Amino acid sequence: MQTHETEIRTDRLTLRLLTVEDMDWIRVLCNNYKIAKNMCTMPYPYDDEAAASFAEKIRDMRKSDSDYAFSISTDAPMGLIGIHDRKDKGWLVGYWLGEPYWGKGYATEAARAIVEFAFNNLSVEKLYADYCFDNPASGRVLVKSGFCETGKSELQPCMARGMDIECHMLEYQRNVWLSDQGKSNA
Repeated sequence: MQTHETEIRTDRLTLRLLTVEDMDWIRVLCNNYKIAKNMCTMPYPYDDEAAASFAEKIRDMRKSDSDYAFSISTDAPMGLIGIHDRKDKGWLVGYWLGEPYWGKGYATEAARAIVEFAFNNLSVEKLYADYCFDNPASGRVLVKSGFCETGKSELQPCMARGMDIECHMLEYQRNVWLSDQGKSNA
């Protein structure tokens, strides 16, 4: 994996820091209830107002050293992955892929890259992530990326569903990641 100021490369993917110009393809892929129902802060339908609101967040992220949002792409953009410092909890990893890209290993590859970015470039000590109770595929992606189930869950408001939903919590400690790196290099 190579890391540049605004880009991370893996074997198949390029992760590039988002810009406002990304809103056109984001709006198209996000306007899908199957994605929105698993993202607590994503509205459905994903209309011009939602896109404008997210564009403003992107502008703010670009000025921050505690929020990183990357597009995930091969030949075309397919989704987003981000890492955000939630001062009260630590660094949160979140992602989504457009439905045509599900089941091809892209989410796991992107998650592994963002974990490496967090531990290597940001010197984060602990990452956390969550997934909706009825989206076990996302949990499998996170576990394959090194996260461990904590056995805890919490209710979180979901905009698309219009209700609180149960989310399972996972975490990944830097010292565990370093140990995992030693094992894979042996």
